Amino acid sequence: MNGTPERLHRLLLFLGLGTVYALLIPLKFTTGDGPELLTALHNLGVAHPSGYPLFTLLGALPARLPWATPHFNATLFLCALPSAATAVVLHASLRRLEVRPGWALVGALLYAFSETVLGQSIRLEVYALHCLFLALTFWALLRYAQEPDSPRWPCLAVLFTSLGLTHHLTSVFLVPAVLVSLLAINRRWLLRPRTLLTLLAIGLGCGLLYLYLPLRALTADGSTPVWNDPRTLERFWFHVTGGEYTQYRTTTGLVPRLARFHTSLNEGLLPGILLLTIPGAILAWRRYPAVTASALLFLLQFVVYIATYDIGDIRTYDTAAFLPLVLFFGLAIDALFRKLPSTHSPALRRLQSLAPGVVLLLLGTHFLNLLGERYDSTLANDMADQAVAVLPENALLFTHGGDYLFPMWYQAYVQHPERALVVVDRGMFTFPKGRWYRDFLRAKHPDIHWPTEEEVLAPDTSWEQLLVSRNADTRVPFGLLKERWEVPGSCAIVEGWLLRILPCEGGPPASAPTPHARHIYVARHTSHGGRSYLHDAAPQHPRGKGPLACVVEWFPGRERILEVSWSFEGPHGERHTLGPFPVDVESTKSWGILPEARQVPGRWTCTAQVEGSGSVFTHFELVD
Repeated sequence: MNGTPERLHRLLLFLGLGTVYALLIPLKFTTGDGPELLTALHNLGVAHPSGYPLFTLLGALPARLPWATPHFNATLFLCALPSAATAVVLHASLRRLEVRPGWALVGALLYAFSETVLGQSIRLEVYALHCLFLALTFWALLRYAQEPDSPRWPCLAVLFTSLGLTHHLTSVFLVPAVLVSLLAINRRWLLRPRTLLTLLAIGLGCGLLYLYLPLRALTADGSTPVWNDPRTLERFWFHVTGGEYTQYRTTTGLVPRLARFHTSLNEGLLPGILLLTIPGAILAWRRYPAVTASALLFLLQFVVYIATYDIGDIRTYDTAAFLPLVLFFGLAIDALFRKLPSTHSPALRRLQSLAPGVVLLLLGTHFLNLLGERYDSTLANDMADQAVAVLPENALLFTHGGDYLFPMWYQAYVQHPERALVVVDRGMFTFPKGRWYRDFLRAKHPDIHWPTEEEVLAPDTSWEQLLVSRNADTRVPFGLLKERWEVPGSCAIVEGWLLRILPCEGGPPASAPTPHARHIYVARHTSHGGRSYLHDAAPQHPRGKGPLACVVEWFPGRERILEVSWSFEGPHGERHTLGPFPVDVESTKSWGILPEARQVPGRWTCTAQVEGSGSVFTHFELVD
């Protein structure tokens, strides 16, 4: 089971998955927390709660490597390779559970090729490393159940759990699960004073990594954000425990969120997978009750946690729950095919031998349909590059939400620190416990006339209006916003990716473009697996490289369906028109296509005309 062929197979699995993931990693950073994490890695800063000290220290060197790009390098070492390693650990665990090689490989690839895991393996996020520590913990517990007299395995289980605790908050659910398993397997050894001291030393040694956070806060020079400024014990505890996220905790709507998790299992792993994981858990209980109890305890706590956490990207948490379920699935499907009466039928014997291959073929087909993920969400980098290219030196940029703030954060504090870009996020600036962020901006940009704390937190005061008006002689305001700009005394008109904020009373001027648009840009259009992907937005494109999409992103919360027509005008009077097409009230994006056959070199204009509500336009250039 653990001889040289097995080790070779796992090495090939690791190298194969690592290579596949690496080929899909975008060179550009994506939406989500990636740009903020990349900023922390590059500047050795403090990332959002819980701070991720291990992640930051491990990624500091890859983010600075001279080859490829910082996003590619950091993602390769912190996401792609850990995900590949997690699949290998799952394979090893399944073999330890006496699952036959074919079905062990199916289980490992079922995890590796799930849409959510793939997404977390090819863009910079914290979840891949988190899942590796979880998988290693369960593997160590399984080895301990098989070798209860070996002190190596409980020490490793505590080590992996402790490292997980320095990385992701939800690793805390491993603590009671590991204690249950260790007590059940060999209570006498565990309760020895020497054993307890050894395990405590391992935990405390890993916990020392958190000293990085206050030390970095104390040594910060104000050039880069240090989230929550955790230099005091109170601020440190608030940051590490994710105190600012308690606003998202709720028990209302618990049943629909549990249903969402079940849907995520069906879509992310396999339709009807719970039908196999339940008998698989029963089989695991019969063989290794202590380890199974710890896995089920972790799973129960974790599912309740994510069902009471109301955030938009909660699905990214689901991969931690995939791990024990994949183990149960592998046990169940292997046992199912063992039960077939193959000894009496050559045809059934062949079916048994071919079944894993058929499933692997289906998994491969599923993976091919996910290849478009390499294009997904890469517009964040293009947006930030193009925004900073046109922003004047005296710009005052308002953002709202991580998808807009974090790309500009990377621009301001990594790519263009010399420009002293003033980037103000409306949500973070008004967060009652976000004094650290306001103080950071005040210290970094002392020339700005900032609102006072009382003015920011006063419910009847528009601090944005005060900030714009008090700096009107020195700063030109712009916006990168997910919602409309509705500040008294000013209005906004779309200019490419940006909103230019103008002084006006009683709404936008009559000549202003449609108020429904927030961005307009030109990007490459790629279809894959029945989905459209927009990528490589730029003011200049090589012609003849496929269709181009003129994209308008719309503000949410519209009251009516928009009728939109598209017009492309070329350098020599060429004209290509489309529509009108309806844009549903819930849609946030639509586009018109300029086919490859209609493309000629020169300067083009794309106009999106909204029936009865103005238009927006952008220029782009096609080159040979």
